[in-house]
Amino acid sequence: MKTLLQTLLLETLPHSLDSVLFNYINVVLPAVEQEFGRASTFCRTKSYWKTLTQEQNQTRQLISSDKHLNQSLLINILNSLLIVWSLIPLLNEELALSKDEKCLLCVWFTLQGYNSCYSSRVTAPLLTPDINLGEVLNLDMFWPQWREYLPEIDYLTQITLQNSDNNTSAKRNGFRVPDQRLRLTLHPLLSFSTIAAQLTSPVDIVTTSAGDRLPALLKELGIDRTLIYHRLRNCTGLLTNSIHNAVLNFTEKLNWQPILCFTEGVVYLAPRGFNLLNRMDLQQFIWEQISDQLVTNMLVGEIGFKRDGKGLKAAPQILELLSPAQLIQGLPSIVEATIKNEIDPATPKRLMNLSITTLERKFLSQGADLRSDRIAEFIIFLQKQFFRSNSEFIAWILEQLGIQSAITWEQAQIHTGGVNLGWYHAAAYYVANSPHLDLRSVTRKLQEIASRLTIWAEEKKLFPVLTSATREAFDRYLVQYLELPGWDSPESSFEHELATYMAAKTKAARQPICSLSSGEFVSEAQMASVVPFKPQQYSNKNPLGGRQLKRGISKIWSLEMLLRQAFWSFSPGKLEERQPVFLYFSPTFAHAPPVTKVIHILAKQLERVNLWKIRRFWQEHGMDANALRFYPWLKNELNSNEESQHNLTFLAMTYTTTKGKNNDRCLD
Repeated sequence: MKTLLQTLLLETLPHSLDSVLFNYINVVLPAVEQEFGRASTFCRTKSYWKTLTQEQNQTRQLISSDKHLNQSLLINILNSLLIVWSLIPLLNEELALSKDEKCLLCVWFTLQGYNSCYSSRVTAPLLTPDINLGEVLNLDMFWPQWREYLPEIDYLTQITLQNSDNNTSAKRNGFRVPDQRLRLTLHPLLSFSTIAAQLTSPVDIVTTSAGDRLPALLKELGIDRTLIYHRLRNCTGLLTNSIHNAVLNFTEKLNWQPILCFTEGVVYLAPRGFNLLNRMDLQQFIWEQISDQLVTNMLVGEIGFKRDGKGLKAAPQILELLSPAQLIQGLPSIVEATIKNEIDPATPKRLMNLSITTLERKFLSQGADLRSDRIAEFIIFLQKQFFRSNSEFIAWILEQLGIQSAITWEQAQIHTGGVNLGWYHAAAYYVANSPHLDLRSVTRKLQEIASRLTIWAEEKKLFPVLTSATREAFDRYLVQYLELPGWDSPESSFEHELATYMAAKTKAARQPICSLSSGEFVSEAQMASVVPFKPQQYSNKNPLGGRQLKRGISKIWSLEMLLRQAFWSFSPGKLEERQPVFLYFSPTFAHAPPVTKVIHILAKQLERVNLWKIRRFWQEHGMDANALRFYPWLKNELNSNEESQHNLTFLAMTYTTTKGKNNDRCLD
């Protein structure tokens, strides 16, 4: 039975995967998971420390305080191997590896893991292993002749980990692999991956001595590439993921190959002599990638819209991302997706507030249902957003419905309590006068009106010029936080943030400070169509001395909340009822690009997982964490083609509530 890690790797790695690596994942990786899954990269036994001299113990104390030593040994081995395999295709024909040399690399990393955990020797020779590694780690099945290469493994260990070419424990003339191959090919490969797997930030390649060694190792391997990075020095969640993925898509066209991935960004192998990225071009591309995703969901009514007692309301971002023509053309579909109160339509209640005769009320009751609701909300929304002060619009709509002789201009504009009752009156009359009109016909009619209205308004130049405060804030955000080599460093935003904060804290401030990010960016009032939380949650950021409970949200966090609605498919204001659990995947160290695909698919699968079943499974297996490796996490068949694009995913969500009857309602 395959483990979760095995399954994800085999599904996400290319079908043309090297046979040696494929065999390693199938045969050795499960044993490595078992032995090293919960070990760190530095977990020597007590007997090991007893053999150290006082000087060596002082060195040990310095090493053990290093944050690098908290890395998972299993993940360190896996990432190191995958990093090596990303370099192998770039080697020229003279340096190309044989099958035995590839096997040697795999065994070397595996034995270093064993040596890190269990060996009591200081110099780390493995000529006489303490345990039957061939059986415990399945090395005999993977590569039966691995013991014959122990001299090469010892030699590589000494020159790679100790950076020395002096070897007193092995006779070089007894090597099966030529000494030149060991020193000039395998040693640089092992050194590169060993160093790279310990980096904690993309900027380490230019700010640390370890990172400084990597270009020299590439030169030794004859790889004519340059290391370059991008970093985002801020994390919001899905917006961060989206920015990373947009940069990956942009650089892919420039032949930049991702080789190291981090929560903060990516390190690439770029062609030598590449041109620096133009900041404006990249910002435009990132914005298009993110806004296109939101626009797609907005135009089908999935995000940005909410209907309350006073009608259909749109998030401010709707009017900033969509042109008036786009919004009007998409409004029939939005109305259809948003207004679904067939059991309890609003039209009958609205008609009760009109002063009309009993006979007319009886006639209108034939059309007082969901059909009228949709027509009325469609017209009311258009008038509020684009034609509030245009008297021609009213007559034009009445004419399009063919009811201009029955409903007057004044009747169409009767308001009570902030609700336009007149358009409900007009909609009910139109429906009652068209007895065979069904919901599909209503949508088609609205689409017809929308197309004609767009042409009419454009001819009369009634549409406002499209502006986007969200785009402006997003560009400032990228200038402040997105970093690439060669770009000018932005000035500190402290003064701007302080001014924004002080202005928001005054009683005269119209908008409260952002409840999620404090005062870095100017905020606006939180809209129910944007924020997924219940009203008045997270309201601790109020003007000093004020009593009102008002929540603010910046344009940046509005984008984040809309992206969460788009990717996680939930209704705004109702998220907390489903008791969400947010899952953060934040690797501390560098990881190979294939692991990012594993994280992405796992995040998608965990959104559908049933936490109660996992709890029951865990209890049935004696609360053994190791048993969770074999839990059937992947409920849906993976589609490798669908997941082939770059995806840096470090945030997912699942729920603790269940649908239907279930006895497991609380966690013990």
